[in-house]
Amino acid sequence: MIHPQTDEARYEAMNEDNEPRKKRVPPRPSDYLKGDSPLKRAQEKMARVLVWIYLHGFSTAEIIREVSRQKARGYAKRLVDAGLLVETRTEAGGFVRSTPVNYYTLSTTGLEEAERQSQVHIPYPEIDPWRVDQKKLRHGIIVQELTWFVVSLQLVEDYRTERMIGIGGDKSKVKRPDAVFIETDRSRTAIEVELSGKWERDLDDFIHKIIAALYCDGVGTGRYDRFHIISDQRKILDRYKEAMQPGAQLSVWAKSSRNRWERHTTGEVPKWLCEQVSFLLYPDVVVTKLLTSPSSGQSRG
Repeated sequence: MIHPQTDEARYEAMNEDNEPRKKRVPPRPSDYLKGDSPLKRAQEKMARVLVWIYLHGFSTAEIIREVSRQKARGYAKRLVDAGLLVETRTEAGGFVRSTPVNYYTLSTTGLEEAERQSQVHIPYPEIDPWRVDQKKLRHGIIVQELTWFVVSLQLVEDYRTERMIGIGGDKSKVKRPDAVFIETDRSRTAIEVELSGKWERDLDDFIHKIIAALYCDGVGTGRYDRFHIISDQRKILDRYKEAMQPGAQLSVWAKSSRNRWERHTTGEVPKWLCEQVSFLLYPDVVVTKLLTSPSSGQSRG
């Protein structure tokens, strides 16, 4: 039996213009995700993190949170629970300044998914988590922080990690940077993070390789348009800057008949080098530099 509506019920069913109220439709998540479903967004987030770790070797919980664009913490743990990442405790266990308690690498399943999603294919030795060099953890973290900083703010067109450039050390006596930022004008800024000082032969070799990687007046390969040398210690930057001043002594070393490294010939640092190399203190000076003027030179193609 159908009962007539009461006056109160009839009033509730009408709007202020005395017209039937439209039935309220609950909001859908896709309305707030630019047409993408929550599942698609979750898959894109996961792929972004897996490819990031694939290209860098390892990462930390905080960097993973930023790359995933998650406000809440714990995303790295969720990927571990899903069988995509492996969590490993660092040797220092977080007691050393600026090093994490744990780091994260790809599991076998995570690697398979990263290889499907990545546009480049490179070896991934960190499938064994202990292949991560514990002595270079902080170095790698700083490189990742700088890279994500410029990528997230769209300060660069693209980037290359060290392993994308090549694995196995510097080739043909040309410096292989820790990262390369490709600017909107297609010029290439090489990033070199230095947390410990180099001396004598190592320092001279470092400078020679940077000269060879740049290009000016017929010198070098022209692989990169400029270098940013970055450190968290002012003293290291001051020493490097002094060693690269125009006219500073620069030696070529060779092994003697006694199988010892000795200065073979000695020349001078070219005048143009200081115009293409910047010395930036991490994090304040380097962040300011990247924000205000990522490109500090003209592209040489």
